[in-house]
Formats: sequence, C-alpha cells, structure tokens
Amino acid sequence: MNMQSMISVIVLCLASVTAQAERAHNEDALIIETPRVVFSGDTTYRSVHVRNIAETVGYYEVYAEPARYLSAPIFEPELESELALEATGGDSPAQEVPEVQTVPANLLEQLVDVSTPLLVIKPDEEQIVELIVVRPAGLPEGEYHSRLVFRQLPTPQMVAEAEQDEVEQLALLDAALPADPVAEDGAVPVRVKLPAYGVPVLVREGAVSVVAQVIEPELYEDEQGLWLAVVLERRGNRSLFGDFKVLGQHKLRPEPDVLMIRKYISLDMPDTRMSVRIRFPEQIDLMMYDSIKVQFRERARFGGQEQATLVLEL
Repeated sequence: MNMQSMISVIVLCLASVTAQAERAHNEDALIIETPRVVFSGDTTYRSVHVRNIAETVGYYEVYAEPARYLSAPIFEPELESELALEATGGDSPAQEVPEVQTVPANLLEQLVDVSTPLLVIKPDEEQIVELIVVRPAGLPEGEYHSRLVFRQLPTPQMVAEAEQDEVEQLALLDAALPADPVAEDGAVPVRVKLPAYGVPVLVREGAVSVVAQVIEPELYEDEQGLWLAVVLERRGNRSLFGDFKVLGQHKLRPEPDVLMIRKYISLDMPDTRMSVRIRFPEQIDLMMYDSIKVQFRERARFGGQEQATLVLEL
C-alpha cells in the first residue's frame, strides 16, 4: 500500500472516531429543569428536577464537586468611605483591610451531598434529586460554589458497540500500516465517550449582600440585525443570577411594550462585571419609541431579589 492510500485509511479512522464522539454528544438525553441551586439562611435541602427524553433507560452517577470558597468580607474602600461619612457626619474612621480566611479542604468536600448517588431513569420519566448541605460550626462567612454532576454510565449495549467500533478501527489501521513483528496481542482498549451534565450549586453563609448596576448601553447593527449591549456590574460578596427585560416607551401608547427578554444571566464570584448582548426582533422599529428601559431582576427562588434599571433615551 502506498503512502497516499495509508493516509486515506488513517483519515477515515479518525473520521470514524470523530463521528462516534459527535454521535455521543447528539444523544445527550438528560434534561435538567433546575438551572441553579442556592442555599441561604437556614436552608439545608434543595431539589433538582431531571427528565429522560431518550428511548432507553439512562444510568447516571450523581455527585457534588468539592466546594470552592469564593468570598471574603466586603471591603470596597470607596463604598465603605461613603457609608462611614454618612454614619459619622463627615468624620470617617480609618478602615482596616479584612483578613482573607481559608477553609479546610475536608469541610469543602463535605459541604454538599446528594441523596441519590446512582440515578436510573426510564424513558420519558421525571425524577427529583435531593441535595443536602451540612454547615460545620465556624464556617466562614461568604459564598461557596459547587457543581452537581450527572455523569452518564455506559450500558452493556454501549460497551458492546464501542468494543465493535474499536475492533473495526484497529483492523483498518492494521491494514494501512506496515506489519510490526514485535507487536503483542492484548486486550482491545474500549473508549466510551459519554456526556456529563452540571448544575451550579451555591451555598451562602452569614451576611452576604450584593448591589447590581446596568451601565454602558450601546446600540449597534451588524449583519445579524440590531443589538443592544450593556454591562452588568456587581458590588458585594455574592453572585448575581437573573433575567433581563427590555421595555420600549411607545410614542403613541402610554403602556410600555416588552421588546426583548433574556433569561438566566449569571455573574458569579469573583467576576465583578460582564457584557450582555440582546438582539432586537426584526419587526421592532426603534423610531416608534421615545426611550427604552433595561431591567435586570433576580428570581427569589434562585437566591436573590436584587434589581437594577437603566433608561436609554432615543
């Protein structure tokens, strides 16, 4: 076999492996209906709803990753100075930089636990996975981030199909490459590419707070249409998670029109700002509006009630 034929066979083998990976990705079948879990106050139990949309039974390992401690006591010199001036009538005491605390690794590993380490879910079935938080005494104040992971486990059929694919690919490579007299027979390695799914899990301990701002609006147009870009900014020691709604004040009607909605925007610790772009529907004519109002609002069931508004005159 000449070099060109050898390269062609190898390319075919690589294409087969790629197709197998894409097929595994396209067969993702677990729908997670809970986008975020937040524990705050005295809350110790939360639930995550999942649904299997595949035609076969799904097997998943379920676990919580070790938490990460992402907060320190609030210290924003400008904000602290403003508050101090208001409280003292102009005499602002010197502010000490708070010491950043560390949390032992064993506490972070044990902070979040799950009730169902193995999930077996039938086609078109919905199930609930319970999460439990165990707060040890002396847990430092702040926000802790974990992730609930659903890792798909291979079924016997998937393993058999992967073994057959692997044998066929090795046979193609053996035919393409020169014989190796020192090669030894051995077990065929089986690689089953399976999807994993994750849900952010946040644990808030003690007095955490946040202030949201929507700033730096910009209207621009490209080949995809007309866009509104803004910056979401946060100040404080917890994350933000909410929805954007864009309202237009029509020139001929007193009630504003809802122009656009974008859901599930998260600005997580330690980031303090993020750009958000929202595309206007094609039928929207901004010439018919005096102004637009951009609203960001958290959802209480996802751990917050912070709001921020920006008005852009047109």
